[in-house]
This record gives sequence, structure tokens and C-alpha cells, in this order.
Amino acid sequence: MTLNILKNSRDCDKFVVRFPSGMRDKISGAAEKGHRSMNSDIIHRLSRSMAAESATPQVNESNVLSPVEMSLLKGYREMSGNRREALLQLLGED
Repeated sequence: MTLNILKNSRDCDKFVVRFPSGMRDKISGAAEKGHRSMNSDIIHRLSRSMAAESATPQVNESNVLSPVEMSLLKGYREMSGNRREALLQLLGED
């Protein structure tokens, strides 16, 4: 991932962030270990986080079960304990 580095900081968007107590020191320490400024370290971490988030497939962003999923869940709940265990073993979830 390549970040466009602007030569003039006036060209950058600015955003004020309020850190919880102690977080500024943690960020400062992490930036120092990475040989970065705090600003560069925060941008680096946010960029990695956002890239990872967009690379992760979102199966069902609305958290609502489809009709097929509802039917499967209903069938599973209606199974006896032994049949549930057998199904989970078959699926490798034991």
C-alpha cells in the first residue's frame, strides 16, 4: 500500500482526536519504536486497519439471516441432542 505524501502539510485534511487517558503515551512509544512521528504512525495504523477491513469479506453486513439460513437454524434447533452432535461431528465442529 502506498500513501501519497504531500510536500506541504497545509494540503492535508486536519482532524482533532481526543485520546483516552494514557493512549497518547502508548502511541508515542509505538511511533518511537517504529522510527516514525506520531502522526505518521497513526496514519500507517489506520491505513493498515482500513485495508484489512476492506479485504475481509462481509458475509452478511446487515446481520439479518436469509430465509435459507432461518430454515437451517430452525431445523437444527428441532434436532435431538444426538443428531446435533452427529451433524457437528460431520461438519468438523466437535
